[in-house]
Amino acid sequence: MWVLAIVNEKGGSAKTTTAVNLAAALAELERRVLVVDLDAQANASLWLGVNDEGQALLEVLLGQRAIDDAIRPAPAIAGVDVLPASRRLGNLAGQVGWAEFPQGLLRERLTPLGERYDYVLLDGPRAVDLLSTNALVAANGALVPLIPETLAYLGLVAMDAAIQSVRPVLNPTLEGPRVLRSRWEDRTLDARAVLAQTEAQFGPAIMRTVVRGDIAVRHAARAGRPALTGARSKAADDFRALAVEVEEWAGNPQGRSDA
Repeated sequence: MWVLAIVNEKGGSAKTTTAVNLAAALAELERRVLVVDLDAQANASLWLGVNDEGQALLEVLLGQRAIDDAIRPAPAIAGVDVLPASRRLGNLAGQVGWAEFPQGLLRERLTPLGERYDYVLLDGPRAVDLLSTNALVAANGALVPLIPETLAYLGLVAMDAAIQSVRPVLNPTLEGPRVLRSRWEDRTLDARAVLAQTEAQFGPAIMRTVVRGDIAVRHAARAGRPALTGARSKAADDFRALAVEVEEWAGNPQGRSDA
């Protein structure tokens, strides 16, 4: 089981888009995937067709519910399951503090899953907080989607600082951040400026794959399906390429699961 935290401090930076469509692309490779929705807006859960009106993830984190009882299959994607969030997850900080909510709690809760999944994708919240720190502690790798905006780049810098603070003591084997250019348009001045900054600070960490801007992603989100299940699109091709690159990163040969 290889755990990938998909994180950026800035909201609207394509974290959920990446999590949902990467999950679908890995499932096409016959990988078993769990998407853990760590955002109180629950966009990944809703996009994948799982509407949790209760407190599934919150109850799992607080030890009030077994993780097996909270996981739901994504109706439209064979091989993909969801540990859904709800808006009540936003009350977490008000219910517990750092002392009562260990930074390694999510990792502990995921442990009973063993090798049931090939990949666990953590769709991170839009902040450096209790949940994003837990995601980094639980992860094997950290992927930061970057849209061509200065604020998204600043979110990448903030997340890199969080990763560097977590790695030495809490997760020495954490790899990353690796940077995924998403919703990308090379021809714009903003994209060129952001890319120049990113190459200067993170050059070797930039993924080969570029997810191009594509209206098909918005249409897919509105329809409650990943972009890969509709008509062929640039974004669908890009997410399939990303899945292959993630397989390389995780050390898995492309193709069918051995289990």
